[in-house]
Amino acid sequence: NYMKRPFEKPTLEDIVSEVGIYGTFIGNQENGGKVLWNRVEGYLVRSKAHNVNQGGVSEGGGVVDSLILFPENELKY
Repeated sequence: NYMKRPFEKPTLEDIVSEVGIYGTFIGNQENGGKVLWNRVEGYLVRSKAHNVNQGGVSEGGGVVDSLILFPENELKY
């Protein structure tokens, strides 16, 4: 993947990505517990070079990323 950082040229790097899923859950503990609301609301992807052990987006070690989804039959192994 190419990583683009401010004031630098894009660089081709082996990366590791972390996907965080955000959701909301509202339930009622009375009457045996009832789920009133349970939804996925969004996601965040952060990526960094595979050889970076520490450092996040705010420290310059990682970048905010995005996902591109496509059908599995289009995946080339």
